Amino acid sequence: MSSQPNVMINSLVDSIKESLNEANMLGFESFSEQTIEFFKAVLGFAALTQPLNSFAMKNWRKFSTQSYFDASGIFVVIVYALPLICNGTLALVFILKATVSLMIETKRAQLKSKMRQSSKNKSKKN
Repeated sequence: MSSQPNVMINSLVDSIKESLNEANMLGFESFSEQTIEFFKAVLGFAALTQPLNSFAMKNWRKFSTQSYFDASGIFVVIVYALPLICNGTLALVFILKATVSLMIETKRAQLKSKMRQSSKNKSKKN
């Protein structure tokens, strides 16, 4: 009985990989690689928030008439980091939706298979 959950998990993982590989975009090997690269970019840009704020605090006279940049970085967070956070959250919602859909599909297939096996067992007994 303990091997059955492992088979289900492996089947689900294979199904997710297959679905992601079918969605080949932007020349990446698979959609999962594209998603990983997107999150790496978002993380990299988010990591640059503090250095960007520090640079802007020192050089604001070169590109602005007022200093919007303070030590707490509220302006940079609102204008720069908040859209990154929103994009990352939206992408995560889509990924979770796809995962849940695949889990439902896998469970339905498992139940159909189980019903077929039980009907075969009943017909063998009769």
